[in-house]
Amino acid sequence: MFSTIFTIANIITSLRIVGTAVLLFIAPFTKEFFIIYSLTGFTDAIDGTIARKTNTQSPFGAKLDSVADLLLYGVMLVKILPVLLGILPQYIWVIFWIIVIIRAVTYIYTAFKHHKFLSNHTVLNKISGFFAFMLPYFICVKSVAVLYCNIIGSIVLISTLGDLWTTFRKDS
Repeated sequence: MFSTIFTIANIITSLRIVGTAVLLFIAPFTKEFFIIYSLTGFTDAIDGTIARKTNTQSPFGAKLDSVADLLLYGVMLVKILPVLLGILPQYIWVIFWIIVIIRAVTYIYTAFKHHKFLSNHTVLNKISGFFAFMLPYFICVKSVAVLYCNIIGSIVLISTLGDLWTTFRKDS
């Protein structure tokens, strides 16, 4: 059991959690912010690949990866949300809350139905995650931020609806 927890991939994922915590104390859009933020993205990109290459995938690693992702998105909401509130039109926020509600319903449903947290790691979800991760690099210019958020919103909404459909279709 000890060897399945302390794998290279899980250590890399843990570094993402540490980097995410450090981001809480750094001003957004500074050089330091982007360096640490980029490193957290790099760790997210390689941990799963390393786990597969070293044959050390595990349920613990998958959960740790999901926790690290959720923590990073939470910190980004704290750091980036105030900027987004000032530049994005209201309709984008409506789409955002629709996505949040649908995701919450899907997660809560699967938690009650299967007694565990389930998160789909589909290709579309990975693309959505990549576009969401890239958001801080694009929001410095309002017109670019609005266009980029429209693109992200469309991709994530399609992904979210697909997850909802898949979840309920599997269980019916």
